[in-house]
Amino acid sequence: MIVAKQPNHASTPRLSCIVLSYNSEIDKDKCVFHCLLSVLSQTEDFFEIILVENSREKPAYLAELESKVSQWNQKRVYPIPLTLINNSHSLSVGKARNIGAQKAKGEILIFIDDDTIIADQ
Repeated sequence: MIVAKQPNHASTPRLSCIVLSYNSEIDKDKCVFHCLLSVLSQTEDFFEIILVENSREKPAYLAELESKVSQWNQKRVYPIPLTLINNSHSLSVGKARNIGAQKAKGEILIFIDDDTIIADQ
């Protein structure tokens, strides 16, 4: 008899998706929501999302974003952890991504910007 081992979701995620965002004049709220929704719609179960907000001020959308991700996670069999990082000052793209990479727990790092939509897989 073969018994499939149940995945331990408290363990290290396989992938870390690091999303870089910058609070600018355009409507970033919608960009970030669509980007994260496309990430959450992937079939991979063992991953985490790290959102690095690279602006001096804490954007108003972060609290709403946490709520939306929680709602999206209720539809998933295995919830996807979301880590929000708000830089106290604007950094270069490379430095902001490195901050996300330092917090990442996955074996594979994926870097995307908040205006990226990932195709369904």
